[in-house]
Amino acid sequence: MNLQEYSNIVRGLAKDPAQIIDDSSPGVVHLLHMAVGLAGEVAEAQECIWFAKEEIDMAHLKEELGDSMFYIVGIINGIGWSHEDLLEKSKTAYTMSDGHADISYDVASIGIHCGNVLDAVKKAAIYGQDINEDRLQQELLAVLRLVVLIAEASNITVDDMIGANVAKLSKRYPNLTYSNAAAKERADKQ
Repeated sequence: MNLQEYSNIVRGLAKDPAQIIDDSSPGVVHLLHMAVGLAGEVAEAQECIWFAKEEIDMAHLKEELGDSMFYIVGIINGIGWSHEDLLEKSKTAYTMSDGHADISYDVASIGIHCGNVLDAVKKAAIYGQDINEDRLQQELLAVLRLVVLIAEASNITVDDMIGANVAKLSKRYPNLTYSNAAAKERADKQ
């Protein structure tokens, strides 16, 4: 089979985007937004660490970890879980990097756990399945734990991350109110 033939199979099996929209609920769309955002921000935090020329740009890392926290809290809000309870549970959550002292394992495994969060949400958003809250919580706790571990290894506190995120969002969104125009303009990047 060549790539063109395979492309035709993919085209035939990919769910019609209009059907995805028709089958979605606002709550599931919110979770998909948060999970996609989390995946992007985790990748940017990984880039800060792995592709640093000489030293890690700590302000940039703090910003990306803060952005990751935004999306983690957005998922928590979307499901209706307790923030404080999950922060406490995250301290003992299993991660794929357990048993490794090197932060590079944390940096690598956060992407895997983040992908699993996205996969759990995708099954609801695309296939119409009920959210597997146990799996989603397990994976989100691992992501939260790894964000905190990476931050702590970089002398960044949770309050530092949240503060950096709120400072950025305050510049981007007047009165901390979302608008497409402000999102496109990105006043915090000018």
